[in-house]
Amino acid sequence: MRDVRTNTTATFYDQQILRRYTENDRIVIVWRAYIEPLEFEKRSVSGLCFLEKGYVLITRHDHEEEEDSGNATFSKVSTCYMLTPTATGRKLRHDSQTISLIDFVFNAVSANMSMIIEKVENVLLDQTIHKHKSC
Repeated sequence: MRDVRTNTTATFYDQQILRRYTENDRIVIVWRAYIEPLEFEKRSVSGLCFLEKGYVLITRHDHEEEEDSGNATFSKVSTCYMLTPTATGRKLRHDSQTISLIDFVFNAVSANMSMIIEKVENVLLDQTIHKHKSC
């Protein structure tokens, strides 16, 4: 992974479990991930990992002003995610390199979440466009 703003690179080992639940009134996507940095700024990393868990919730949004909206369908997209760094040694917790790596991972996960939300919004928009074309 590369951050072009800071010209910083990192290599990670990542395992992720993802599950999608579809119900009549909502779709929920939940995940848990284990992220282990292997290399940061061309240096080997050990003793640090990140645990991530989160969800994306898509529900129909009640619109009170029906006369203004016509037959439009509204959706509400909510997200929540937590990223927890875990260091095996006390020395790592106060190391400036470790703090830089934690910032890097938090920024990368945040950017990834923004991309996921954008993809969900694009899918919802595409579905609406195709629905109106077929009417």
